[in-house]
Amino acid sequence: MPSFTIRILVASALIAVGVRAPVMAQETRTVVDQRGIEVEVPKEVKRIAVFAGPIPSVVYAVEGSTKSIVGANPFSTTAARDGMMATMSPEILKAKTDFVVGRFGVNVEELLALNPDVIIQWATQPQAMAKMEDAGLSVIGLKVQGKGQSQKHFEEWLRILGEIFGTKERADQLLALQNEI
Repeated sequence: MPSFTIRILVASALIAVGVRAPVMAQETRTVVDQRGIEVEVPKEVKRIAVFAGPIPSVVYAVEGSTKSIVGANPFSTTAARDGMMATMSPEILKAKTDFVVGRFGVNVEELLALNPDVIIQWATQPQAMAKMEDAGLSVIGLKVQGKGQSQKHFEEWLRILGEIFGTKERADQLLALQNEI
């Protein structure tokens, strides 16, 4: 019986490595998140999962669509359905939500099934982030809390998402327009 258990563990490890191997073989770059952590992401990000509720609208602003969002917090998809986002970028309604446990917890198996290139999570969720990082996922932590810090955080979200999607110029334009207004 112990040898059976060992074989299952080895097979599970090989499957886990195989799931992430295509991403690891890609060219990558480093993005520094709001925790100050350097995170390796694929040079071309095509699939993201988002725990942070308002981030799909920021992705839309920076990328021009939400087609890259394969997973989102149920709060995000409900807000999209009940607001303008479903009209502007209906792809958000296709995002899976079953990887989110509670408000910001994670079901790692469901998340791995989405094969995301990058995960966006609140930096205030270190346990959930650790689970995802332990599974070999690239996790970007964003800040949301801090009295009087909303504008600063939002500007960082734009900068980070611009780096993730390779649309830094677009993010810079949005920041310049915002500062001008």
